[in-house]
Amino acid sequence: MALDGLLRNKLRKYENAELCRQDCARALHEYNNLTPDLQKFVHNDGRESELLALDGTLPVSIRGVTYNIPVCVWLQENHPHAPPLVFVKPTSSMAIKPSHHVDTNGKVYLPFLHEWSYPKSDLAALLQVLCCIFSESPPVFSKLAQPQPQAAHRLTPTGMALDVKPPKVSTTTANLDALLRSKLAKYKHAELCRQDCARALHRYNNLSPDLQKFIHNDGRETKLLALDGTLPVVIRGVAYNIPVCVWLQESHPKVAPLVFVKPTSSMAIKQSHHVDTNGKVYLPFLHEWSYPKSDLASLLQILCCVFAEHPPVYSKAAKLTSNGGVPPSIHKYILGTSRCEDDDGRENVA
Repeated sequence: MALDGLLRNKLRKYENAELCRQDCARALHEYNNLTPDLQKFVHNDGRESELLALDGTLPVSIRGVTYNIPVCVWLQENHPHAPPLVFVKPTSSMAIKPSHHVDTNGKVYLPFLHEWSYPKSDLAALLQVLCCIFSESPPVFSKLAQPQPQAAHRLTPTGMALDVKPPKVSTTTANLDALLRSKLAKYKHAELCRQDCARALHRYNNLSPDLQKFIHNDGRETKLLALDGTLPVVIRGVAYNIPVCVWLQESHPKVAPLVFVKPTSSMAIKQSHHVDTNGKVYLPFLHEWSYPKSDLASLLQILCCVFAEHPPVYSKAAKLTSNGGVPPSIHKYILGTSRCEDDDGRENVA
């Protein structure tokens, strides 16, 4: 209640004050090291205005250690219909590390911001993407000796919006719910699974839910729900459909899904610290999965973000085609025969 009152007071001059309050409240509930305050902002034309700034730190996991990265997120006057302005704000003991995401002034550039589209885009999703990107490319470095890690904070994602416009949904909500209820009937937490899947599939409707055979290391076979299809990933301004399969383990959503890149016959896997030679995906988000803070929609958004930075497959063909083709930087996964181990040493067969 105190936060809502504070936000209502500071946002009263905003064009969409109530939408702004709701968006800020959700984000600040997840990232409580940020403080909302009205601050003077100088526009490029010299005009000054008072904008709400979420000022503070984000917990970013870098090589297994969590650091507090100082940022400021400014809400423009017509938020949430316009993207926020994000800046890294190094302390006196830090310096900015410029990259293609952060310029020398600390301003942050992301596809998520460039393609901001309310209501699919929101502040909580943005903050999660920032944590993910900064984990891969730290935006600051210490002027002193090795930086000391701050008190650890677990990343706390919420449902995240896709920053590429998906195709129109052909399955109605009612039909999807019925389909999921049928396929999840034997799951331990069937209703929680259904809700989690429904939210994710509403945003990423090029994935199809289906029961597929999963083979454990001991030879035991089980049927697991797999979200099989493609994710739209923007790479250098062009959207590509990256083939993936997300397996829901028997105790989902209490345990993390298993994620695999599934290249077509014209693609090959590009191995990285995120993707192994079998196509299995490794992310801090999966390693630190914690229900209810972790969910499928957030996972899929992060995959889009990570794959945009590190394409997991590349084309065997010389010619590059978009929207269904693959970028040249986008291992061979033989559908129906390849086996991949999960974190418990089990295998699956797609």
